[in-house]
Amino acid sequence: MIDLHCDTILRICESRDAHQVEASKSLQGLRTNDFHVDLEKLRKGGSLAQIFALFVRKTEGKSSYETFLGMLDVFRDELAKNSDLVKQVLKPVRTDNQLLQAILSIEEGDVLEGRIDRVAEIASYGVRMIALTWNFENAIGFPNSLDPQAMGKGLKDFGMQLIPEMEKHGIIVDVSHLSEGGFWDVARISKRPFIASHSDCCALCEHPRNLLDEQIKAVAESGGVIGLNFCSAFLCEGSRVTRIEDLVRHAMHLYQIGGSAVLALGTDFDGIESTLEIPDVSFMPVLRDALHKAGMLESVLDAMWDGNALRVLC
Repeated sequence: MIDLHCDTILRICESRDAHQVEASKSLQGLRTNDFHVDLEKLRKGGSLAQIFALFVRKTEGKSSYETFLGMLDVFRDELAKNSDLVKQVLKPVRTDNQLLQAILSIEEGDVLEGRIDRVAEIASYGVRMIALTWNFENAIGFPNSLDPQAMGKGLKDFGMQLIPEMEKHGIIVDVSHLSEGGFWDVARISKRPFIASHSDCCALCEHPRNLLDEQIKAVAESGGVIGLNFCSAFLCEGSRVTRIEDLVRHAMHLYQIGGSAVLALGTDFDGIESTLEIPDVSFMPVLRDALHKAGMLESVLDAMWDGNALRVLC
């Protein structure tokens, strides 16, 4: 299994900050923790590779880039402490080696702070994908929005320059969170596959974070993938529970509209507050069984679980 998006490093960073304030709290680490994702849960769930997003929220007194570097230090520290279980890679490979493979991504392109030269620097740290925006406007463009006028806004000049520079350095463009206008700019400019690392289907749940059928087709036509998001708000309007049946509905719709090659997993584990029928990453085989019972062929499930992500990442 390859999961394109989790926010576990943010949760670990937050636990360290809390520990400094309240010494009685135990530190949460990557090997084992109370979160959705840790190394032991990943092994139990059949993981090949996990993409760890460094989700950068602006911190008082720190620039976005300084915050990113701090999170990068935590990521490296956790991998060093657990080198018997995990290693960082640029490209995942199927192997008999028992080590889990960790891949870095960035959620919130504000980390670049409008500097095109920073792309090469970030690539040197092993970052393989960048979500261009989060929920706020930045130097690249605009996020998804309930306001149709805002939703229609495209990439800014820096964003237009950024796409080919990212592709030059082997960094995949991630359009999850991006405005619809920005999405179509990426579709027009990009020369390589782009992805939506953690998004669902607007036809089934009309949320601005979800993709229209035309967008699903565009990602598929680029050779990219869409990671099925486990957040209840994107799966069923008004729901606070992530139900397996809703995950199956959205996965089948992605398959119907975009074909088998667009399917991937992008759980958003440790970044969602929904009550989950799949409580953590160790239970992922339950979803695979449900999809199989719904009629998805084993060959399609294999593609969704790791084959498609391997193609795009490699």
